[in-house]
Amino acid sequence: LLEQLAKQEKKIQEIMLHMQWIEDNAEIAILDVKARSRRDVRKVMMTTYADNKKLLDVENEKYSNLAASQCKQTLCSILFNTSNLLLTGDVNATGVLATSPDGTEVAVWSFDSIDVGPEVNISVTGQRAMTLLSRSSCRINTTIKAYPGS
Repeated sequence: LLEQLAKQEKKIQEIMLHMQWIEDNAEIAILDVKARSRRDVRKVMMTTYADNKKLLDVENEKYSNLAASQCKQTLCSILFNTSNLLLTGDVNATGVLATSPDGTEVAVWSFDSIDVGPEVNISVTGQRAMTLLSRSSCRINTTIKAYPGS
């Protein structure tokens, strides 16, 4: 988690530096033949600044979610229930129901990244198959307990 927080801080700093560069250079930047006037240059630079501001907001939210993790210094337990699509415990989320090509119902939970250490107890219950999706990295360094007949 600490490594993820450091990477996220670095990403946020890079975006902020880029935004500062835009502010400092909006009046003197040179664009191509199509945008030669200062007004054109400023408009393009401010659009780029606004796009970076949106990106910064998204990355700050990701950082806040990471920093708020309840499993940093203590044992945690989470339960994936494939029947009602709920993830409960120290982390709460709702999954979605998908159907595989052969018609099997699958409970799906999707995350920006997954980093689970040995301090997290994971249990699975329910009648459906389960899938965890990560939009980036995935590290699961713990046992996932799925009890027979549940």
